[in-house]
Amino acid sequence: MSDVRVTPWQDGSLPAPPPGLLAGMKARRSGGELIGIDRVLLKSFPLATGWNGLLGRIRAEFDLALEYRELIMLRVAVLNRADFEWGVHYPAHLQAGGTEEKCEALRGDATESGPLQRRRAHPARAD
Repeated sequence: MSDVRVTPWQDGSLPAPPPGLLAGMKARRSGGELIGIDRVLLKSFPLATGWNGLLGRIRAEFDLALEYRELIMLRVAVLNRADFEWGVHYPAHLQAGGTEEKCEALRGDATESGPLQRRRAHPARAD
């Protein structure tokens, strides 16, 4: 992860997270493996609980296609300058049917003209 100011939680660290929280976080991940953001969030159990609940619902209960949910998460990554978040959601967006062009449109400053400029105008309205 880039520029993380919190030491990520490690297996065996004390205090240990509540078993239900840890199990819930692992259940959301491929192969049950925690990723970097999970380990950072586990430094605060209330924050990790809220984040896990929110993201679990976004992933499981939203009617919006996965491609667009991932695109939204990519925009949040851009706004927060969170390279690690981009690294997680970029491949997920592509795997869900998204395109590299849409991803790059989120990163730009809308200085181009034509279709790409119009695509960049939409996220700016939502920011």
